[in-house]
Amino acid sequence: MEDMSSLQGHFLIASPSMDDPNFRQTVMLMVQHDADGALALVLNRPSNLSVQQAWEQVGSSPCKCEGQLGIGGPCQGPIMALHTRKDVGEKQVLPGVFLSVEEENVSWLMRRGAEQLKCYIGYAGWAPGQLEEEIAAGSWKSIPAQSDLVFTAQIEDLWRQVTQTADRNIAYPNLLPHMIPHDPSMN
Repeated sequence: MEDMSSLQGHFLIASPSMDDPNFRQTVMLMVQHDADGALALVLNRPSNLSVQQAWEQVGSSPCKCEGQLGIGGPCQGPIMALHTRKDVGEKQVLPGVFLSVEEENVSWLMRRGAEQLKCYIGYAGWAPGQLEEEIAAGSWKSIPAQSDLVFTAQIEDLWRQVTQTADRNIAYPNLLPHMIPHDPSMN
């Protein structure tokens, strides 16, 4: 296996041919990718529970968080939060985006909230080398993540939007956005 640089802070985008129901048309944020394997959260799979309903089942403090609980992936785990609060973030995933998994930090976020906050149950995980093999087989594309898209409310459109961006970056890696004419007839 060739050495691949870490994809932490990248979007992992399911290829159109991905037929695994856990990952079909998903966009994931890579929160960890190193020699021990990889961990990501699916950003565009809402559960049928609100964050408040889920927190009532596991937490003892009141919950001020709005929105749907996301299904972060098929592997079971605690409620995880992506947010913008460095003081309660255990890991910076990309500039200004932090991950919290520890109960005390997630509880703090539930009580007080954050400017940007998304909560997930479950995650996607890969053994060492497994993700690299899946990328080489064409199951996934990756592009650097954008924090505004991590927190977008328009999750139903996220896969199409990010796939188009990835396809442009792969097809035209040196094309600078400011050089693209607004009027296609100017090409």
